[in-house]
Amino acid sequence: MRAEIRPGETLCKRCERLDVTSLLQTTGSENGFKNFKNGGSDARRDIRSLGSVAEVAFFDDCPVCRCLFIISPTPEQSSQEVLLFASLTLYRVKGLDATASGAKSQYAKCLQVVLWPPSFDFNLEDPSSDAMCILEDCWEGDQTTEKLDGAMDKEEFRLGGRALDSRGYSLDIFKSWLERCERLHPATCQRLWAEGLKEISLVDVHSRKVVKYPEGECDYVALSYVWGDIQQPPVEIGSTLEELPQTIEDAISFVKELGKRYLWVDSLCINQGREDHKSRQIGLMCSIYQGAYATIVALSGRSSTTGLPRVNPQVETYDQFSCVIDGKRLVTLMPTLSQLIWVSPWGSRAWTFQEALLSPRCFYFTQHQVYFECNAMTCCESLEESQSHIHNLYWDDAFINKEKPEAKYGKGVLRNPFVGESRRPERLVEYGNLLTLYSYRAMTNDYDAINAFSGILQALTQNLYPKGFFWGLPIEHFNFGLMWTARSEARRRSGFPSWSWAGWEGPRWPQVPDDGVDEKDLLIQPYLRISHFNNDKIELLFESESKYLEDAISTDPIASPNLHFEADKALDLSNALQLKLLGFLHIKGVFLRFTPCKYVPPANGSWQEDRQVSTTLKGQQIPILYVYSGEELESRLGRVQDFILLARETMNEYIVFRLLMVDIQTDRKVAYRVAPIKLWVLKSLLSVVEDATPIVRTILLA
Repeated sequence: MRAEIRPGETLCKRCERLDVTSLLQTTGSENGFKNFKNGGSDARRDIRSLGSVAEVAFFDDCPVCRCLFIISPTPEQSSQEVLLFASLTLYRVKGLDATASGAKSQYAKCLQVVLWPPSFDFNLEDPSSDAMCILEDCWEGDQTTEKLDGAMDKEEFRLGGRALDSRGYSLDIFKSWLERCERLHPATCQRLWAEGLKEISLVDVHSRKVVKYPEGECDYVALSYVWGDIQQPPVEIGSTLEELPQTIEDAISFVKELGKRYLWVDSLCINQGREDHKSRQIGLMCSIYQGAYATIVALSGRSSTTGLPRVNPQVETYDQFSCVIDGKRLVTLMPTLSQLIWVSPWGSRAWTFQEALLSPRCFYFTQHQVYFECNAMTCCESLEESQSHIHNLYWDDAFINKEKPEAKYGKGVLRNPFVGESRRPERLVEYGNLLTLYSYRAMTNDYDAINAFSGILQALTQNLYPKGFFWGLPIEHFNFGLMWTARSEARRRSGFPSWSWAGWEGPRWPQVPDDGVDEKDLLIQPYLRISHFNNDKIELLFESESKYLEDAISTDPIASPNLHFEADKALDLSNALQLKLLGFLHIKGVFLRFTPCKYVPPANGSWQEDRQVSTTLKGQQIPILYVYSGEELESRLGRVQDFILLARETMNEYIVFRLLMVDIQTDRKVAYRVAPIKLWVLKSLLSVVEDATPIVRTILLA
């Protein structure tokens, strides 16, 4: 069903005055909202005001009112002004197209509603609500190719609206997405074969049997979904599958429609009754999803019993609304893919993050429509992309290395950041970005904190960190890996060391050098040896050497010639195996002791996440910057604390000391992580650090 013009209906007087078709056809309207935000003399030229939230009424007997109501965000204040403006449909598929404005003008425009002032920083290029657009070709429901009266030429009307099939999905559209991806994206969307795939099982959708991976390479489709409370009995190779949860049944049907034979589903292809088998398969997550032909994402499903919208007619879907203005039919475009991901049950689950990110291409099934994203383009049923420039680019190695397409054409929603040579990111930044996004998600079992991220860690090892990871931290940047911050109270997870982000529930924000690591930074790194226990011996994980700035050797207490070393004590290795299992670190490095002042909130009482206090060293006030991470840290301010010096950086006239506050137990042998801070010391005042009694000593960090 769709909203149609009912017999005898006319537009209300307000909607007649809006002149929305001119908004969609005015060349300057793509910048209309930007002009409005900047407050220029013609700021409201391309904006239509409907009045305040308190004043606006939408009438059921006006087809335009019905559509405007559908695309309007939920207001938070009655005083907000309801504004209507035009934006590029390009932005709804994560496209930037940083080309000349003349090229942008060839993309279709859509109507959006924004409430002003917004309750968040509104980004025109990242829309967070529904929109309306002129239908691309013909009257909705009409099977002829007759153009609407006054419709624009295709050369000037790319990414226009497309009518959804109310009876289900259009397989031809889905196959065209796949065909275009296979033909145009040789450098980004090729499935990656790995020897480990020989160890996996698959579901033969025709025989409904669980079978071994066939000889050679094969096309299989993976399923990413929310399990819910369903308990899956163990399934062995050769088992015939009887009645299955509806989402899996619908996935089997869709794989048949695509003309493929095999489906990978974790609950069926991993024997849930054998922990050893589960452990080996978890180690193959990266290969499984990177090796899939495509992945079906059940984005709207709350459990495996929900089913796939638009595949299963029993699953409720939302209508696409439409109306006719000045002889042109407009259709609603539905929410964007990114908007739906971040509010969906699927988007809140830890395991599903890597499943989409590592897949070369994904179909996202929602109650609104089906979305498609590969590593080079994003599509949806409601936008006609066949003539779109960014959807017809040839992504080979030459194009990627020349164009830097992720910056020019958008990074998509959940695309693999490692494909294509030009996508090699600054590795510590990329690791941090992925970990932060993952840490917002929830999991049923605490012990899966690293398991559910293991596929991404495997991809990072293959592409950026050849030495791998230890308890989720990159070995080659282990000092910075220890500096993650929490921005709220955190619940402790059992079974993990205190120094690993996996040991705490909630968002984590890894730290990176403020200005990148340059040669001068490498000269001032502190003495640091971090080792781990491996059976009956200690193995080195990470080390840095204390050197100096040539003009500061005499005043730098951390430079090698000036350091004091505490006498090493014999280490009892009789319990080394237990220390290994508990994740203890053996750290020999520079320790400082001083008293950070208590934090004083601003006079206006505003909340500050990034905070500044100070400490007094040799009579000088030395600034300390830190991020609020709960009351454990706050309660320690104002008292003498112990710190491990993990790194140093040069920042203009300062040297920044990257410190980790630790709670050293009374026996002085074991310490627990508290939080990282940054001590900002002027180069001219380096000698004051002597007052913090720097000394090289050894501890076990639990």
